[in-house]
Amino acid sequence: MALVLTLVSALAPLTSSAQTEEERELAAALFRESAEAYRAGNMELAVTLLRRAYELDPAPVLQYNLARTLEGMGDNVGAIEAYERYLELEPEAEDRAGIEERLVSLRAEQAELDAAAEAETDEFLAGDDQPPLEEPEGPMPPPKTVNVVPWVIAGVGVLLMGSAAVTGAMANGRHDDALATDIHADRVRLADEADTLALVTNVNLALGGVLLLAGGIWGVIDLTSGGGDDDLSLRIGPGQLSLSGRF
Repeated sequence: MALVLTLVSALAPLTSSAQTEEERELAAALFRESAEAYRAGNMELAVTLLRRAYELDPAPVLQYNLARTLEGMGDNVGAIEAYERYLELEPEAEDRAGIEERLVSLRAEQAELDAAAEAETDEFLAGDDQPPLEEPEGPMPPPKTVNVVPWVIAGVGVLLMGSAAVTGAMANGRHDDALATDIHADRVRLADEADTLALVTNVNLALGGVLLLAGGIWGVIDLTSGGGDDDLSLRIGPGQLSLSGRF
């Protein structure tokens, strides 16, 4: 059975006299739109348009097309209702025998689906009678926390090394300026500034490298061990830097 796409006299004025010509024309337009939606595969839209058209003009063909569309969507219950309504509206339909045969098939299919759903529900409810799972012994271990201190230290090391790069460039600039000037006083001043900047560069570079290395090692050990703020510690003193603790 194919979807009925012809209007012919299907939406002819066979309804009550209270129905207006405008309503019938609107129903016919909705009928055509539903056919286009059906051909495009938009079943939900086709169903909506057919139901709206049927409210305006209760023509049998609308129920037939509604049944075919619902069947295509897998809505057996809705398709059965629409087919039954179509046969009520069109008792002398030429395809009545074929539709009745289709109704028998749909009802049997829906009965199987209902039985399977009921069996699945019974199985689910039966699972509630199972004994509860045993509670695990002992308290759950606390969640591991990430110690941010080593990463802060490593970040300071990165900043110091970046600062060393800046002061190093400045020291080279002052040194070049000292060589380029012919004025003795300016040469001495620029040379002193270059030496000072070079010293700052070396200190920042050395300290930054130590902090970056120590913080990185500490952070990696902390992530791969049990963690905790008391596991590891960093001590910085005159001429020494030590990382101690347990893991």
